[in-house]
Amino acid sequence: MEKAEKAAGDALNRRRHAPSLGALTASPHQAAHKGVHVCSSKVGYVQHIDLETLQSCAEAHDCRVTVAALPGTFVHTHFPLLSIVGDTQPGTTLETEAFSSAFTIGSSRTFEDDPRFGLLALSEIADKALSPGINDPGTAINVIGTLVRLFTLWQSPIDKDELQAITYDRISVPELVIDDLFDDAFTAIARDGAGTIEVSIRLQKALCALAAADDQAMATAAKKHSRRALARSESVMSLQDDIDAVRKTAEFSAV
Repeated sequence: MEKAEKAAGDALNRRRHAPSLGALTASPHQAAHKGVHVCSSKVGYVQHIDLETLQSCAEAHDCRVTVAALPGTFVHTHFPLLSIVGDTQPGTTLETEAFSSAFTIGSSRTFEDDPRFGLLALSEIADKALSPGINDPGTAINVIGTLVRLFTLWQSPIDKDELQAITYDRISVPELVIDDLFDDAFTAIARDGAGTIEVSIRLQKALCALAAADDQAMATAAKKHSRRALARSESVMSLQDDIDAVRKTAEFSAV
């Protein structure tokens, strides 16, 4: 748990200082709208993107690039890694292989450039602890506390001079979406801990703490996951007193 928390914390801290990896900020769906799509030649997970290579390619071809597959994305031969927009002269051939070579694709995810993987790894530790063969709710509760620390780090304010400057002005990269981070962190715990009163209550308290943060997007995500977790608990718990206890703890998400 300590190793996973450190790896996740380091990755989250790097990303919050460089939300778009030193490039321009793209909307999550910007790459799907226009341009020439460049797909992967391999099947696997994006582990790293060499933005210097992409910038050089974009300058050489006088075009602009929008990244579609962040580190951690599972890609295949029909999955676009990026899109290219530019005025290509008649008779010229766009060397897409040079662009795709900037993406390192492997058989597994890595922590360094993939903050979501760290959250997922912690969630999986909790999920395994909740399995019938192990039945260790205490570990799941400890993971929930760890996740609160990590999300508190994520939403901590940063001075403008601490943000990475825009170095790659021909590249647009989407920022991480808080809903995706919450899905990675809490969905499995809410599902497999729904019938355990102590886990359900601790999860609701954690989400309540995150909903109180000075971050509207995080507050919205926390309340949504609170309502989902409550619905799961209501569907599997048999004792009315337990259901009432979870409902009371989840009252914050009803407003």
